[in-house]
Amino acid sequence: MAFNVILLLLVITFEIIVRTKVWDAAGSLVTAALDGCGRAWTRMVPCFRAILPILRAPMVELVSAISCWGSVLYHSILMGHIRRQRRRRIVLESSKRTRRVLSVLDTDEIGDDEMELVDKKLYVRCAVLISRRARMGLKYPSHSSANERIATDWILKHLPDDMTVGVRHKVLPLAVKLTFVRSHYEDKAALHFKGLKEYVDFSNN
Repeated sequence: MAFNVILLLLVITFEIIVRTKVWDAAGSLVTAALDGCGRAWTRMVPCFRAILPILRAPMVELVSAISCWGSVLYHSILMGHIRRQRRRRIVLESSKRTRRVLSVLDTDEIGDDEMELVDKKLYVRCAVLISRRARMGLKYPSHSSANERIATDWILKHLPDDMTVGVRHKVLPLAVKLTFVRSHYEDKAALHFKGLKEYVDFSNN
């Protein structure tokens, strides 16, 4: 009985749908909607074309600003990275060179001929040798800007005549600076003097 009722309802529903042409109505609605969208679009296009030149200038400015900001950000990050790399490299190279200079300062035999060291391309050792002679010749000076000029004049006067200008440019700056650096022999002498100071006669000073 219930099955027959359900079947009857399905048949009635199908007949109503077929007779009232629901699909035709739905098609008409879709067609009308599409036609309305098309008419709205045809009316909006002229308005959009009229507004487009007005909007183009701000858009160009916005794109240019974004491009400029991106370029500045990229170069700032890149240049910052390059600067940090250069700083680390300078620190590492300075540390290595400082250790090399200290190792030469602490050797018992630096050498006794500048040109022989230059021929062997031992410019650091040559600068150390010149600085030791200048330090002794200038009576172990303390560092100051005036004393740097004095040390430069003293070294230039005592450099070998056959030393080329290029070699002088290589060894002179380091030799001038090292003139004010104490060797480990001076540190030992100062330590011994401190221990023996009570036995030193200062009456004539």
